[in-house]
Amino acid sequence: MNSLMHDKLYIAALWLCIITLPWTIPLNSGAIILLGLIWLAEAAPREQWHRLKQATWVIPFVLFFTMNIIGLLYSHDYKTGAFELEKKLSFLIIPVIAASGRILMKSTIHLLQKSFVYSCLVIVLMSLVMSAMTVLSHPDFLPQNFDLKTSQLFHQLNPDVSPWWEYFSYIQVGEWIDIHPAYFSMYLVFCITILVQEMLKEMKANYWSFAIIAHLLIFIVLLSSRMAILSLPIVMIYLLYHHSGKQYGRYIVVSTLFVISLGVLVWVNPVSRYRIIQEPLLTSIHIDRDKTEWNSVSLRLLEWKGCLHVLRGSWLLGCGTGDAQAELQKYYVNYSPSSAGLTYNAHNQYLQTTIELGIIGFALLMFCFIPSMASALQQNPVQTVFIMLFCMMCLTESMLARQKGIVYFVLFQSMFLRSAAKL
Repeated sequence: MNSLMHDKLYIAALWLCIITLPWTIPLNSGAIILLGLIWLAEAAPREQWHRLKQATWVIPFVLFFTMNIIGLLYSHDYKTGAFELEKKLSFLIIPVIAASGRILMKSTIHLLQKSFVYSCLVIVLMSLVMSAMTVLSHPDFLPQNFDLKTSQLFHQLNPDVSPWWEYFSYIQVGEWIDIHPAYFSMYLVFCITILVQEMLKEMKANYWSFAIIAHLLIFIVLLSSRMAILSLPIVMIYLLYHHSGKQYGRYIVVSTLFVISLGVLVWVNPVSRYRIIQEPLLTSIHIDRDKTEWNSVSLRLLEWKGCLHVLRGSWLLGCGTGDAQAELQKYYVNYSPSSAGLTYNAHNQYLQTTIELGIIGFALLMFCFIPSMASALQQNPVQTVFIMLFCMMCLTESMLARQKGIVYFVLFQSMFLRSAAKL
């Protein structure tokens, strides 16, 4: 295979990896396998090895995956640990492929980013269509957004709400493709970042981009992911500030209007209003042993408290790649009878990694985040937003517990880091 043909196939496979991210896991996994096969077909092992040795940014990824292997050795639940290791395999494969491959041109990266935007847009539109079809074909269907007690409280606080809101919001709207609202919301916030950065860089309004941003913004509110909605104004304010120059007055006005518009959209949708405003305000920060009812806020408080309890005896190396969930469930059972059946993870990636691999694993994960931030702040605002967004999402979700989070982070981070390399 000649070099030109290989480069085209490599970019095509990378393109498939990116556009299949919001789709089903088998599709995306197949694209990653195809990328690996094309990488192997380059037939230039010496050149690939030379590029890999020069790409020092890949070291934290390899070390983090290696730490997961070590964590498997002192896990009691080998089966669960092996499954976790299989999911984390992308931390090794994708950075090594990117680091030993050729540097991508800026035009190629732009194409890949825009393709991701359009792929997510297709899912958004299809989700609305699928939700409408569900309502029309099954008028008695009950949306699966909340458990029974949470649903009762939601309707108590919003007595006049139309049932249509629940069909087109939160878990229900993306149920057809089995994508968690937090992950999909993160994707869409990043898509908005890509479109806004393009317009700010060119200093030209693009009405097509405005229309897409409006659709994505409304859908983010429908998905009702708290951290994504809270992160959106933060990353937008950063982008606007980055391009503001000395025109601080315009920057403040645009930022204020955006925050107000987002707040209005959140308030209009009763599902997002309940999740972002009503439920947190009604939840006590104190978790006592007699608690019998849980919601998404109080559960996170319990999970984080459980993580701190587990870390008391295993802060250095953690409890192992496969034992974190079992240790949390032991805490849930002993803490409150009403939590005996809970099977939730830490819902915080920093705590999740630390209880699995200790402070060493946490430090290695941070090295996958932090070193690239310094250069990104000066060179690439989209990469800066990407890291900021992912770090914020990790505060309330274990983003690396699912393939949707692992591949998203590793794929884009590797692409950004490789394109910044001077090899």
